[in-house]
Parts: sequence; structure tokens; C-alpha cells
Amino acid sequence: MIVSLEETVEERTAALAGQVTEHQKTQESLWVSNADLAKSMGDLRQTHRALIEKERVTALGEMVGGISHDFNNILVPIISYSSILIDDSNIDKKERNESLATIKTAAWEVLQKIDRL
Repeated sequence: MIVSLEETVEERTAALAGQVTEHQKTQESLWVSNADLAKSMGDLRQTHRALIEKERVTALGEMVGGISHDFNNILVPIISYSSILIDDSNIDKKERNESLATIKTAAWEVLQKIDRL
């Protein structure tokens, strides 16, 4: 009976040792998976930040392009009418005043645009 009891204890000890080994393997596998997951999450965060930065730069580029276009449209009459007034000394007073009024209006538009910015 003692031998039988000792065999049972040895069998159960061996079985438990096998379970412990399996548990350790599972735990190691979980550690590896957890490390992989942590790395993937870090990569994902980095990619997310890069994507947000790219979108910001794209939006900024579009905004700068729009502002540049607006200022060019406003500055064309200022430059054109100023050139006419400088180059042509035979302009009558009415046309001269209309040109100056157009220049003044365009200059005010620039000021308003700057205020909005």
C-alpha cells in the first residue's frame, strides 16, 4: 500500500510538473505576445502622429496658397493703376481720381484681409 501511495504521489507530482511546465511555456508565450503588442502599439502611435503632422502641413500649404492667391488678386490693381499713373502724365483728373480710388479700395482690402488673419 505504501508503494502504491508513493507511485500515486510520483504520478501526481509528474503530472503537476508537466502542468507547471505548460503554464510556464504559456506565460512565456504571453510575455512575447505582450511585447509584440506593445511594439505594435508604439508603431501605431508613431504612424498616427506622422499622419496628423502630414495633414497639418497639407492644410497649412492649402491655406498659404489661398492667402497668397487672395493677396495677388488684391495687389494687381494697386500695381497696375500705380504704373499707369506714374507712366502716363496725360491722364485727365477724373480718370486719375478713379484710378486712385481703385488703389485705395484695394489697399483697404489688404488691410481687412490682414485683420482677419
